[in-house]
Formats: sequence, structure tokens, C-alpha cells
Amino acid sequence: ALVYSGVSQDGYAQFCGGSIASENWIVTAAHCLPGLAAGDIEIIAGITTLGEPGSARSAVQQIISHPEYDDATLENDIALLKLASPLNLDSAARSAIALPYAQQGTSWPAANTCATVSGWGNTSTTTANYPDDLMAAEVDVLTGPTDPQCGSYSTYDYLPELMLCAAEMTLGRDACQGDSGGPLAVDVAGNWTLAGIVSWGFGCADPLYPGVYTRVTRYLGWVENHAPELNPDYEEDIPMGLPIWLLYEASRTN
Repeated sequence: ALVYSGVSQDGYAQFCGGSIASENWIVTAAHCLPGLAAGDIEIIAGITTLGEPGSARSAVQQIISHPEYDDATLENDIALLKLASPLNLDSAARSAIALPYAQQGTSWPAANTCATVSGWGNTSTTTANYPDDLMAAEVDVLTGPTDPQCGSYSTYDYLPELMLCAAEMTLGRDACQGDSGGPLAVDVAGNWTLAGIVSWGFGCADPLYPGVYTRVTRYLGWVENHAPELNPDYEEDIPMGLPIWLLYEASRTN
């Protein structure tokens, strides 16, 4: 959870999500961060209920947003947070999510791939209903990078080379406000891998408007340029236990 450092109550302080990429780095969405300095943000990791006893915050040392992020189009909606001190990745309460391998190609994941989105965002399309408990839902990737038809959005253009869309079309499961920056994760041979970053949508859980995610495979070079330890060659040193949010998976239905 990304939280405002000046707000003491975790449930009120949480404003976006993120993914632990290593003990020193968090991957999130650039649109969560305009106007914020590193001192304005803290990270809560290793818990599933905001405000639960024993939870601790971690300070952020540096914000690195993609230099070509465009707030008008939400292109290149990705950012890195460098932590002021390393997280304790113990594989039980905290573990890192894997980044995709470049060999998987920018078309990964393929259409119809099952993925899991998670966060503390709104669970209602009509009222403000933000849970303290971490929520998760299984969704399906709907299109590949050469297929531009992923809903008819009026707010932004869907750019399949930079974005992917996913939804659960029958039960109405989706990300929503407050989930921004959180992970769209795919199980790859037993390792949970970051396929997308919650970016934007038109409403929530509307079958006509699937959620849109930053396509992580498009940005591997940029990520590794700023954080060389996130290169897949280093992944053998990162605990790859089951992410805490999946241990307590809950379905979101609107």
C-alpha cells in the first residue's frame, strides 16, 4: 500500500498500490505521484489489513517516474519508488514479485491468460466503499498488443503496444479507484510475475469497459536501467515465496 506520510490512520492514508520488485524497489503507476515528493509517501508491506497491529511503514528515498509519462493520455504510466531502507523479504509475509523476462516478448501475456489483480480500492461502482482488507480478483487478459479493440473508451485512447486490458466479463470483477499502481499478476511456472500495473478505466466492473493496465514488458529496459538489481539475472537472490496478497485472496464482485 502507498500511503500519505502525513496521515496517521492507514485506512485513510492509503491512496494507491504497488508491487515489491526487490528489497529496495517498489513498482507503481506514475499517475499516483504527480505533485508528491519522496517525503510525502510511505509504504506498508507484509500485511493484508490496513491498520492491523504490528504493521510498520517504510520511508521512500526517491521517486522515479517514467520521463515520457503523459498525464493527458496516461501513456508510460509506470514509476519506481526507491526505499530509504531495505524491506525484510522473508518469503512468508513479504516477497518480491518477478518481472517478466525479455524473452517472453512484448506480446506477453497472451489473450485469455488468467491473471490476478489486487488492492485496497473501492468495491462499489456507486458509493465510496474502501475496505481495510486487501481484496483480489481473477480476471482474463482480453487482447494482444496487435488488437486495438478493447472497449470503446471516451476518456483516453487504448494503446495496445503500451497497455493491456483485462476483465472478468461474467461476474463483474475489476480494479477500481484506489487500486491504481497495484499488480496484475500471472503465475508463470510457479512464480508470480508482474504483467500489468493498474492504470485506468471507464467506471468499474462494466463489461463494456475492461480495466486498462500498463504493459510491463514494454518497460523492462527502463526499469533495469534505473534499478540494475531487478534484471532477471539477479532474481535468484530474491525470495520468490507466495505473495502475501494471494495468501488471502478474496473475490471482488460488483
